[in-house]
Amino acid sequence: MSINGTYGSRGKSPSLQLAVQISPPGNLIDLDSTLGPSLLTGTFSYDSTNGWDIEAEVADLSLAHIWQFFDSSQQTALVKVMGSIIKATELQIKGDVEIGLGNDESRPPRLLFKYNYSLDGRWNMGLSFEETVSQDITIESLLGTLSPNDGLLKSMIKQVGGLVLVRKGSSSRLAIQVSPEMQGTNKKINLQAELHIDRFVFTYCQYTSTDEKSVLKRFLLISLNQFEIPMPNIPVLKQFKSPFDSLYILWTDSDVKQSDLAALNPSLAVAMATGNAMSGEDEEVFTAGFHTGIMSDGRVLLNHTFGQQTSGKTAPNAQDNAWFDPAVFPTGRKVDTTSNTSTVKFQKRLGPLTISNIGLKFESGNIVVILDATLKVGPVEMQIMDFGLGLKLSDLSNDTFTFIPSLSGFGLAINSPPLDLAGALIKREEFYMGGVMAAFKPYIFQAIGAYGTVKAENGEKIKTAFVILALGGPLLNINGIQISDVTAGFGYNSDIRFPDPSSVYRFPLIAMGQPPAPLDPLQIFTELAETTWITPVTDSFWVGAGVRGSAFNMLDAKIAAVFKIQNGALSHIGIFANCRAQMPQSGAPKLFASVELGITAVFDLVNGTLLISGSLSPTSYVIDSSCRLTGGFAAGTWFGPSPYAGDWVFALGGYHPKYTPTAYYPQEIPRIGISWQVSDRIFVKAGAYFAITTKACMGGASMLATCDVSGLHASFSALIDFLMNFDPFHYVLEVSINISVSWSCYVLFIWVSFGFDISASLYMCGPPVYGIFTIKVPIKNVTVMFGDSNGQNAPDKVCLDTFRSMLQQNGQGNKEELKISCGSGLSSKDDTTGHWTVRAGTFAFDVRSNMASTLAYLNGTAVGAANKVYAKTMQLTESSNGLKIDLIITVTDISSDDQYRSDVISGNLPAALWSPYDSSRDPSVSNADKSALLDGSASTISSKYGLSVRTPRPHLSRDEIKPFKIRNVIFPITLETGALSAPVPSCPVQDGSWEGKETAGETITQKRKNVQGIWKDANMRCKGFADVWVEAMDWAEFTAVTQTPNRLIGGFDMLVRGTPLISCG
Repeated sequence: MSINGTYGSRGKSPSLQLAVQISPPGNLIDLDSTLGPSLLTGTFSYDSTNGWDIEAEVADLSLAHIWQFFDSSQQTALVKVMGSIIKATELQIKGDVEIGLGNDESRPPRLLFKYNYSLDGRWNMGLSFEETVSQDITIESLLGTLSPNDGLLKSMIKQVGGLVLVRKGSSSRLAIQVSPEMQGTNKKINLQAELHIDRFVFTYCQYTSTDEKSVLKRFLLISLNQFEIPMPNIPVLKQFKSPFDSLYILWTDSDVKQSDLAALNPSLAVAMATGNAMSGEDEEVFTAGFHTGIMSDGRVLLNHTFGQQTSGKTAPNAQDNAWFDPAVFPTGRKVDTTSNTSTVKFQKRLGPLTISNIGLKFESGNIVVILDATLKVGPVEMQIMDFGLGLKLSDLSNDTFTFIPSLSGFGLAINSPPLDLAGALIKREEFYMGGVMAAFKPYIFQAIGAYGTVKAENGEKIKTAFVILALGGPLLNINGIQISDVTAGFGYNSDIRFPDPSSVYRFPLIAMGQPPAPLDPLQIFTELAETTWITPVTDSFWVGAGVRGSAFNMLDAKIAAVFKIQNGALSHIGIFANCRAQMPQSGAPKLFASVELGITAVFDLVNGTLLISGSLSPTSYVIDSSCRLTGGFAAGTWFGPSPYAGDWVFALGGYHPKYTPTAYYPQEIPRIGISWQVSDRIFVKAGAYFAITTKACMGGASMLATCDVSGLHASFSALIDFLMNFDPFHYVLEVSINISVSWSCYVLFIWVSFGFDISASLYMCGPPVYGIFTIKVPIKNVTVMFGDSNGQNAPDKVCLDTFRSMLQQNGQGNKEELKISCGSGLSSKDDTTGHWTVRAGTFAFDVRSNMASTLAYLNGTAVGAANKVYAKTMQLTESSNGLKIDLIITVTDISSDDQYRSDVISGNLPAALWSPYDSSRDPSVSNADKSALLDGSASTISSKYGLSVRTPRPHLSRDEIKPFKIRNVIFPITLETGALSAPVPSCPVQDGSWEGKETAGETITQKRKNVQGIWKDANMRCKGFADVWVEAMDWAEFTAVTQTPNRLIGGFDMLVRGTPLISCG
């Protein structure tokens, strides 16, 4: 504070200048860095003629500077909510007192503040505008005042900031209330601005809690009502009205729970609870970000969050990346200009129009409502696909707003039995997809295809196309087997996704053909468009075909095969089948069994994988429709170029519960079993599995049965899991059984329960069979041992001969321990003698052993380094010397002294056979650690097991002619006239391009220099032609053949006696 006074004795005009600096407390400055001190200046003067005169000014006075006037427990929260709102920039005291915001035109008209405080401590504050506003109040100007320093809010305001809340010269009905509310043990300070206009409702809140750790939260809601949807002047469409009641735009900078929403907007909270199944807990209803939603009949039909895609049109699996509508996902908390589409099932009938789906998306500043609808008039049915109603947010500043319609696709069907016709067309930017169908009982023809320009995965625009054709109906009957449907298709610059067993029935080459009754032509095209099976890929082609066969009305199978070609080479082969068996014949009033099985087999040549898998459909049952069958199987093997080459797996019903399969093994294979709800009182469930890998063999089963009758509850459960050794055969299994019985009833008006549990465990191993059975009853435990106690001992190790015979496959002799195959250069093979006729230049052969090798020899010379070989079944530990298994190859009858070349053949072998033995991890040993076996990693080991032999390296021809003087053999020849009886024939020219040509006007020296220059010029050399010879003659070491002949050019005058001619070609 500063005070300065003056006094003038003559005029008797004393004056007093006062300057006061008001600073908010430090903790409030930490909340708002823009807060600073406020300066109040004033002058008190007295004039003997005019009396007292008081003038004062204030700068940057905000609520934070007068925080002492509020409850101490609410000061911090109140400053968070309103610290930047009340900021007076002008104070005039000249007889009358005026305080306000000054003449800052960037802000809305002056706010009027009303503060009420009652004796019981309750208070509230009201903010309102003057009766008649002098300028338009928009969302941007209002929120810029209520939260001026929020950059995130400003980015959102750009989308809807132009919406005018109060027009210039009109009276304001915008009310802003600030009041505290109890929320648990803390109070919540809530500022809420709300405005109801004929066609929309505006609500803005910023709130926080009195808890010191709480932060300021913001919530903006704009609800639009009473839409006008322009439609063509068609009589049947004049009845079309808005399919929903209101559309809302919502933004929040933090997650909003159900309790928060109930306080902010009770009607929206009720609508969200009605439209979504709430569990009764304080669930999160809105995540931080930008939302749009649709409300109808007092409930929220669809809430679309930017960056998320929730769809009622369920895709077969996670690989469905909709390439018709590319998604742009947000990063961080940025407001996006484009979003993916959220869709939900919605059934509503508006005259002849039936709506089936409704969706939302945000695209380039427009909110687009997506509708799928069907218009039916008599036998004609039209499908409207992705009918869009676009609302441009920037147009909300106008007094009226309407939706602009758009259409992405349509379908037309004429149902006039026995002839049905249908067609559909969908457009996505530069991409067109369509289909046709014609049905004349009992035949049906379908075709679906697409063509256009799209962006591939690498962002490059490519031309892509695909076509799928199907003909359904009885075509051929062979001995009771009827061929009824055929399909075929191909794709250019596209890739078709292979299905998993559970979705085989939806694969296009299987789903098309004879669709199930009743026939819905447009639904067929809609489902194919919704399910993304085909995607654009550069330099990728596919071709496929399918067929359906049935036998005796009991067996039905649909089989399809697909070949993929990528970068000019065959990459994938897929075979898929959907098989169904019914007993008795289909059409019977009651079936004893109905089994549906999906099978896939994929041969991946690029990654070196062969996977075969299958699973039962959830609709499969036996005995009764409530007795559901479950189960699946998988088999896989890996080969070069896969890094897992040599590994394999077979699983029926899954794996051991504690087994962790490696990442590339088939996962989540359902148990083979049943699930039977016999009645309301009896339930039975059972399952089993068996799996064998290169590391372990496992199996098991489980069973559960429950019964509830008149207060009596009984249950039976059994569980068995075991691990086995390959050889010598030995098993260890553990079985647990539990029986529970309880009875509940009223005894003298008291509900009493009686019950007992009996559990039993069985430990069994062998051979010979040995076991320990323990039964636990409430009174005493009983243990019974049975069998030969030697069964609990680990089996003896096997000898080498036994180990070798185990590696022999059935029907093979000892010679099959080594397998010799021709790698290249085979010309023919004599089936009688087995002799090969080969091409010497490229001949190579492989020798492979079914046993791992320590070292390989070729003609007595060791190839590569030696390595240790163990045999787990022979119980060779890591500390032992292991096995010495040498592979010795001798090539006899060699006509030259050159050495044959060789390379070691190595790969992955099963760890269950070739890893070192460790008794502490042997499942046949009591109390052994089985965790290593249950870990799916390290299922193979790398080892040598063969040798690849190639012919000796070719060499240049040896010159056997000794040097001689060429001049001694040059002499003239004179022919006399008539000495020849016949003219000397001339050799015909086969190709003029090989002929040399003379260069006129050049000297011998110039010609020789031209030849040397051509040989030096890299662009003129026929390097590609020379490379062919190098590869054909296996001259890999002579890379200089395809390079510039520097040595020849350096000695050109000595080595080249005649001047070479330049070829014409």
